[in-house]
Amino acid sequence: MYSTIHDKSASGRSVSVNWRVLRLCLGCFTSRILAASFAAAGFGMWIIPSDAPSELMVLKLAVSVFFLLLAAVFYTSGRNIGTDEFHIDTQRREIRHILRGNDGIARLQARYNFADLAEVQLDDGIILARDKAGRIVLNRPCYSVDLERSLASAVSLGLIHRA
Repeated sequence: MYSTIHDKSASGRSVSVNWRVLRLCLGCFTSRILAASFAAAGFGMWIIPSDAPSELMVLKLAVSVFFLLLAAVFYTSGRNIGTDEFHIDTQRREIRHILRGNDGIARLQARYNFADLAEVQLDDGIILARDKAGRIVLNRPCYSVDLERSLASAVSLGLIHRA
């Protein structure tokens, strides 16, 4: 049995793909516009000539550095890193944590063999897995009925232990 789980929105509601794409585009576009505006303001202070005393030049430098830092924050916050997926593969006896980027490419983040896990549990939309030493190796939010079915199947086959 093989299942794929996609995260939902922060409120736990399922979000339509069209709205998700629209929100992503508007959020990215707005943050990039703000980043460009702050960068232009940071550099623009030095383009316009002024007869300010040297004491004000230090303040001008501090304000332009602040604007450039804000530009960097807005530029990097406009990127969406992708969505988490968890694949429970009973044939290969492993749980795979995959990050699917905006480009649609799935990138393997971690692979956990059933033999290395002491217990796996899914409570309130959080998948939690511990290794045999008792350390938490997986603690991520995910919401899916498919994951519960896959866990139940793996437990019934005796592949993993459920807490």
